[in-house]
Amino acid sequence: MPAQRAPSEASQPSQPGAARTLQRQLRGLRTGITLTALLGGLALYIFLSQLGLPGVLAAILGFVFALLGRIAMVSLLRDWLLHASRSRK
Repeated sequence: MPAQRAPSEASQPSQPGAARTLQRQLRGLRTGITLTALLGGLALYIFLSQLGLPGVLAAILGFVFALLGRIAMVSLLRDWLLHASRSRK
């Protein structure tokens, strides 16, 4: 097993509360993404129900839409954060 390197001081937050603040912001972003995907799936469920699709099929399609939407939004957020961190260097 290769020896593990100690994290450099550049990767450590400069203030003790900075890591806690960053974790809180990331938790908020994840919660917002999850709620947005949930509302999108619910809207699709209601739309498909109004079109006359059976409730189970509409619920499954709404769930799949919410799941795929959440995955896509998390991926976009991850790409944006990586791009922002590279441009700050």
